[in-house]
Amino acid sequence: MTTLEYYQQQLEKAEKKLDEASAALKSFQELKYGGIKLEELRDKEDLMVKEKATLERLTKKEADLENAVKECREVWIKRDNDLRQARTESQTANKRPYEKIDASAQVLDRLRKRAKPSLPDSDELATFLEQSLTNDIKVPLLRDEFDTFLVSGYQDPCTAEDLEILFRVSDTESAYTFVTGVLGSAIMTPSPPLDGTKYSFVTFWDTNIRRFLETFFSSGHSVRNTNQRMISNNMRPDFGFILNRVSPFRGEEKAPHSREEAWTELVDKIQWTYDPAPYVLGYYAIGPSLTYVALCRPRLGSYKPDIIPIGTVDLSLRKERIRNLRILINLCTIIELVQDVIVWRETTEFVPIERCVEEFTYHGPDGEQCTQKLRNIYNMLKNEHVPNVDNLILSYTDNDHGCVAYLAPKGMSVRPNTQKELLEAIICVLEALSVMHEAETPIFHRDIRWQNIIQLHGSQWMLIDWDDASSMSTRAASHLERANHAPEVFNDYHKGEVDIWSAGKLIRDAAVWILDLSADVVERGRWMRETKPRPTAADALKAIQDVYRTMCDQLRATAKHKEYPYMKNSNYNGSTEYEKAMRFLEIGCNCGCSRKITREKFAELREAFQALSRSEQDIFLMAQLKAMNGGEITASRRFKKKTRCNMPLCQKTYLNMLGIGRTHFENVRNHLATNGVIPRVHGNVKKVPRWKTKIIIDITVATAVKNFFENYAEINGLPSPGRNVNRITQSLTLLPAETSYKSIYRDFIAGLEIDSTLKLLKYDAFRKL
Repeated sequence: MTTLEYYQQQLEKAEKKLDEASAALKSFQELKYGGIKLEELRDKEDLMVKEKATLERLTKKEADLENAVKECREVWIKRDNDLRQARTESQTANKRPYEKIDASAQVLDRLRKRAKPSLPDSDELATFLEQSLTNDIKVPLLRDEFDTFLVSGYQDPCTAEDLEILFRVSDTESAYTFVTGVLGSAIMTPSPPLDGTKYSFVTFWDTNIRRFLETFFSSGHSVRNTNQRMISNNMRPDFGFILNRVSPFRGEEKAPHSREEAWTELVDKIQWTYDPAPYVLGYYAIGPSLTYVALCRPRLGSYKPDIIPIGTVDLSLRKERIRNLRILINLCTIIELVQDVIVWRETTEFVPIERCVEEFTYHGPDGEQCTQKLRNIYNMLKNEHVPNVDNLILSYTDNDHGCVAYLAPKGMSVRPNTQKELLEAIICVLEALSVMHEAETPIFHRDIRWQNIIQLHGSQWMLIDWDDASSMSTRAASHLERANHAPEVFNDYHKGEVDIWSAGKLIRDAAVWILDLSADVVERGRWMRETKPRPTAADALKAIQDVYRTMCDQLRATAKHKEYPYMKNSNYNGSTEYEKAMRFLEIGCNCGCSRKITREKFAELREAFQALSRSEQDIFLMAQLKAMNGGEITASRRFKKKTRCNMPLCQKTYLNMLGIGRTHFENVRNHLATNGVIPRVHGNVKKVPRWKTKIIIDITVATAVKNFFENYAEINGLPSPGRNVNRITQSLTLLPAETSYKSIYRDFIAGLEIDSTLKLLKYDAFRKL
């Protein structure tokens, strides 16, 4: 064996050992890593054991939870059954249910959306306000809430029947918010003491009227005339409710002991601008006594509305306050209907109305100059005694307010609605211009527009806003609008022609909304604007007054033949007294008292008074004088400006209402002051009369009158259904209620022949027969 072979053999053995060692090393490594995995498996086995224990615990808890849920379900089912049973028992025992729903919003929504009827006539309003509420719009209350309003006893009681006109008992519904906030306070708030002032009642009136209206009409709001510094020409009511810029509801309020007439103020303060509505609504309150009224559209020839009572409530009683709430619910329906027919307004009503004085404040460097100019203009107007203009009451300057001017009086910024009102306004303006232009130092207004003309009352209109007024040496007013002012006003040295042009434009502007203007009125307006040279203020005034007199004559002629409902089938038709009454009412008095009495009532009172004999008239007047003067009668020739019976009346209206002259009235007053309440005896008594008529009242005249009475009774009378009394053997005949001595006398004269001597028979002799 060679050495090479030997080494090769050793090398093979070494390689074999190396392979064995490598295999042993590999086996060792595999054994080592296998132990590590075993430990991991053991750790995982321990973890799985722990997780299994946790799962067992969770499974147990889940079972416990399912048992708890099952028990809770059983408890809730049992509680629900208990609640149902308790609710049933509470209904039986009149106990409060455990659940309720506040239905205030739903109740108000039902009240607002109730079916709207057509606008009722004024004579149907009283019945409409007392309509019962249907059960679906009555206010729901829970039983215990309903019972809280019940009051027993003899002092101001409130029974379930009183409450049921407004409320209904419900098991689950309750208008809790609406009741506690509005209705409950009105019901439970007592009336203030009757000896309190007017302002102690304001909160009480608001609780019973204002709060409900503002809740029902969410878009409406109220205005109150709370300033106590009241003087004349105050045209704002004590209370007004504004809905869509108009006031379909207003009120006047007085203290219980007040001697002022609340209803007359309600009429005097209203300017009718509500066409085509037939009426608006309102109330007058004297302490807790509340009367709802309808203020109806003025009649032809009048500017004040007729007032019709439609409901009376005594708010001192709890049950009456509940009834008042029902009336308000029905009244709100009428307010909505009235507001819908009134023409929409550009400005909100009552905004231009001030208490008695309007305040103007001028700021900036020109403030003192503007104030001084106003002082000069108003001094000139005062010195020239210019009519139908406002006055400067006070002006001053301080650091806090600047330059301030107070002007009075302040009326209503309204437009005339009829041709009569238009002519009255133009006459008032021209009366002022005729004095201003003819003054030693002429004054020119230069800005006459309807915005600068206000109405005080009735036919009195006033020119205001003298900021642009000027005197001689006038300068061009370039700041004025050319469309609304005369062309000459934009040139220097213009004069009164600019005011005459503006007066004519007033007529042209009014023709837009007064559609029945006569051609004469329109022509006068064109004449004042287009004639060159323009007429003077005096000539224009005379022309407008002629048109006005012609229109009044036509109105009187129309009213002369007008027939009123109460005179149908009666002897008032063709009555001379009726015609005289109508003629006076067409002209009226200057203070407006003639509008306080309706035409029918005025004519009826005059007819009834004239039907009395002269001695009966004297006794009536004496009684009136005693009542008017409180028992103090004097022979003074001064006659009171206002006489008071049921309402204040001026002397002119009072004497025309009775159909007597001033001399007759003064003779009766002098007799009362001298002799007391005894009949007057004529100076010719016990003297042989000198008959101007030369008629001898003998058996022939008496027989003719007797025969007339018998025929008249047979035609118009009815036999008395009762037995004869006082041993009168003749049967009684009853004549119609509208018949009077005067009307029978007129029928007697009308039935005679033209040449009959019986036509000379006088009324007093006829009555004695």
